[in-house]
Amino acid sequence: MNRAQLYVWLLLHAGEQLTESVLSDLADQAGAASSIADKEQRKSDMEAAVGAWSERTDLPDSLTYIATLRDEVRDESLVPA
Repeated sequence: MNRAQLYVWLLLHAGEQLTESVLSDLADQAGAASSIADKEQRKSDMEAAVGAWSERTDLPDSLTYIATLRDEVRDESLVPA
């Protein structure tokens, strides 16, 4: 167990004693709270990245590229092993 895990474990057990909750409930609450923050952060990061490479001329058209990848996978799945 590393130091960060030990601190988390100690905090959870202290919270367990203070709130008279079971450890799994506290862990679930912490996970739910962090996932909400993570979702909001991921959404803002994705929105900030939209169009970041739109001016690049050295990259092929993304729609054509994805269609080519899909065709390759489709072709490979039709070939018997």
